[in-house]
Amino acid sequence: MKLTETLTVVVIVGILAGLSIPTVLKTSDKAKVNTAIAVLAQQFRAKRLDFETGTRTVCIRSSPDRKVTEFSADSNCQVWQTLGAVEIDTKNTTFRTVAGIAGKSNSGIYRASWGDTVAGYGGSWGQLGRITITSGSHSACLFLNNIEGDFVIRYGNSCNR
Repeated sequence: MKLTETLTVVVIVGILAGLSIPTVLKTSDKAKVNTAIAVLAQQFRAKRLDFETGTRTVCIRSSPDRKVTEFSADSNCQVWQTLGAVEIDTKNTTFRTVAGIAGKSNSGIYRASWGDTVAGYGGSWGQLGRITITSGSHSACLFLNNIEGDFVIRYGNSCNR
């Protein structure tokens, strides 16, 4: 193979790689957000249906170093697990940050709780709203949308409704 042929191949491969990198990054961001939302939905579902304990709670926060988002599935928000390199979109998140089941706080911890309420077992303790997770240009949100404790997942611009 001649030098010009080798250089031509290198240039073509470089151009193709340059064109594919944005697509790979967008796909990676979408996968991170979808995985984080799926984990939160699984935790919401499990805590809502866990009748053996009193109040069932899921807490969500940015990690102290702000590099990842974490969740805690214990009622006291003590044991944290990572959701991955995603962020909480605070401008489009309507969950309150709370210190107790329904009290206000500036803790930066978003909390959703379920219990034996007037809505029945698995009813929401009042933290209706949404938590929005983002990575790059991709976003998804989990709406806790009624006092019965039901939730839905939305993606992209439909999170802002």
